[in-house]
Amino acid sequence: PDSHGTVWHMTKDGRLMFSDNETTERLYDGMPTFEGYCGCFLDRQKNLWVLCYNAIHKLMFSYRDVRSLTECDGEHVRCMHRFRDGSYWICQRNNMQILIYDRNDLFKGYLAQDGTIKQQPTEFRSPVYCIYEAADGRIWMGTRRGGLLRLTPTGKDGYAIEQMISNTAKYNDVYDIARDRHGRIWLAMLDGGVRCLNENSIPLSASLKPQSNYDYKNFSRARSLSLYHDTLLIATSEGLAVADISSTNLNNVKFKYHKYDKNRKNTLSSNLADYVFVDSHRRVIVCTEN
Repeated sequence: PDSHGTVWHMTKDGRLMFSDNETTERLYDGMPTFEGYCGCFLDRQKNLWVLCYNAIHKLMFSYRDVRSLTECDGEHVRCMHRFRDGSYWICQRNNMQILIYDRNDLFKGYLAQDGTIKQQPTEFRSPVYCIYEAADGRIWMGTRRGGLLRLTPTGKDGYAIEQMISNTAKYNDVYDIARDRHGRIWLAMLDGGVRCLNENSIPLSASLKPQSNYDYKNFSRARSLSLYHDTLLIATSEGLAVADISSTNLNNVKFKYHKYDKNRKNTLSSNLADYVFVDSHRRVIVCTEN
């Protein structure tokens, strides 16, 4: 038995069986049958070592409490954001619901179009694709076909909603949001490439002028952003765009572009870049669609 009360049994032909009681035993299908099984033993840390003719395997028994959130009801989750206080929101794409949970995983309700929280299933204005939490507590949300929204807590268990980019504007699909150290908000837009506005912009008058030196003709479909110090990386459907944004003058920002090149080994695997981020070892991870 392991420390969680599960009894494990290895058969002579290398199949790993388990039971949560003394009567029912089932095959553990998390791994294939151990070929050439010779024997096994437990070490002092309760790890199971399996000896085979051509290999030695180490099995570690840990307990992970995973449960399904019944409120999601199997719907497509497009965005999830955990806030600084430990609470989190889950945003569904097809039914446009925003589910609100506290830091203890207690379901609080649904965010309604007017910024109040309802107990009954309620749709939001548009599918939410990204969320950014500002230092002043305001929440920025990028939507599909609904523009950019800014939410301010009202203190009455609700939010005042401001429309920062009109849902009738030419470019109103906001897929990602990032803030640089100068207080500028960078947006990845499906047909609008990358745009920039000030964090204190006035609703509906926020400037979304084309960014100088950005190639909107060939890199118009921006999908995600990653900020590492003063380097901005933009995953697009046409490749990866990179810029040094240390200057306070946006006109000084220059963009470089990386695309798939069959003649180079160190290249993108595809131009259809869906997601980009930089890990703690300063490695750039690019996820491509195909």
